[in-house]
Amino acid sequence: MIGAAITGSVSVVDLASMKVTANISTGLHPTGMAFYGGYLLVANTYSDTISVVDTTTNEVKRTISVGLPIKVPGQRQAAYGAAPDSIAVDAATGLAYVALYNANAIAVVNLNAPPKRAVVGMIPVAYAPSSVVLDKANNKLIVANDKGVGTLYSFETDYKVTDYNTHQDNGTVSIIPLPNSITLTAMTSQVFENNHWDLTENIQSAGGGTQDTQAVAIPAKIGDPSLIKHVFMIIRENRTYDQVLGDVPAGNGDSSLAVFGGKDTPNAHNLIKRFPLFDNFYDPRPPIGGRSPVDH
Repeated sequence: MIGAAITGSVSVVDLASMKVTANISTGLHPTGMAFYGGYLLVANTYSDTISVVDTTTNEVKRTISVGLPIKVPGQRQAAYGAAPDSIAVDAATGLAYVALYNANAIAVVNLNAPPKRAVVGMIPVAYAPSSVVLDKANNKLIVANDKGVGTLYSFETDYKVTDYNTHQDNGTVSIIPLPNSITLTAMTSQVFENNHWDLTENIQSAGGGTQDTQAVAIPAKIGDPSLIKHVFMIIRENRTYDQVLGDVPAGNGDSSLAVFGGKDTPNAHNLIKRFPLFDNFYDPRPPIGGRSPVDH
């Protein structure tokens, strides 16, 4: 599989000669695959889709949407950000179980349903599911959660300071009995609640903007014009907030952890005097595994 933020493809390799015999264009950042009869299912993480490839012709026959079950006000398509990354197939029932990394859930997909209405429910799991396997003998799903409980018990010593770090997560495994339709309905509601998708009034109240409104810096509604044309976010990777800016009195930081404080990072400290200090801005690295070229 090849691809990230711009293109995506699956290569067919003849193992005898070790030569690529075909390249199949899929969605962005293909990360997980599973066979379903004569078809290959490909999870496209950055497109929120599943490509269904006919293995006899090496062509994508259809594309299944697994986008978030909510919409940005004024938009027709599903909101972006589910991040499918692993697939387990139950050929007997025609169901696929798709790990949604950013939704902390497993989507249950009817492979015989229309592509835009194929998701029949969701199963809640832990933080950032990255792999799902079907244990057919015991009718259970086994899900590996990349972040699990986050960095709660993750410590590292750098520059004589020991504390949380940005790379070691404490993963977990969820073992889930396959749900019936009634249980799946309840599980789906739980996923909605966990992700605050049930707050439809809040979501819809943000819409209704119009370009006829006078432009201000921060629009009151989605669709209203803004005086701000571009936003630049400066990100310093592989370091926590406290390690660099923990010594800034205006921020919510811990100066004892500022191993790269003002004397070591004068440019960064000058920038936060002129621009906003995001001392409580949290964003987990994107799937899969936090690769720098596509993270930032």
